[in-house]
Amino acid sequence: MHQWLVDGSGRLGLVDFDRYALGEPELDVATFLVELETESPRAVGMAELAAAIDAGFRAAGARLDPDRLALWTAHKRLAKVARTAAALRPDAAARASAHLDRLDLAGLAAGPSAGPGAGPSTGRGAGPGAGPGAGPSTGPGGVTRG
Repeated sequence: MHQWLVDGSGRLGLVDFDRYALGEPELDVATFLVELETESPRAVGMAELAAAIDAGFRAAGARLDPDRLALWTAHKRLAKVARTAAALRPDAAARASAHLDRLDLAGLAAGPSAGPGAGPSTGRGAGPGAGPGAGPSTGPGGVTRG
């Protein structure tokens, strides 16, 4: 009922409070970034967006834990792979494979991040079809892979 928002120009938006709860901000940031990186066209790159979010938290006197952000990002990406693979779409396998390319479990196994000052990372992989020699990419927590 009170979930509809109208801006000054009359545009209508809906805020979904079905899963509203107090929790880790890293989970919220990971959810936002993972959904945005695959579903929305944008004028700003994911690394710049992640850095802006981190700067916003710091400006408010808070700090995102890069290790928790990496963990939640991997969780959200893996959940997206599973949902996509189970979808009743003819391109489900290809879409799931593209999401799987963004998952960086090796970065999580490497241990704690670079420490203080390591901002959030989007963890974009080399992309679908990128084979050996495609070059390194940075995974969650700033871990270089590839």
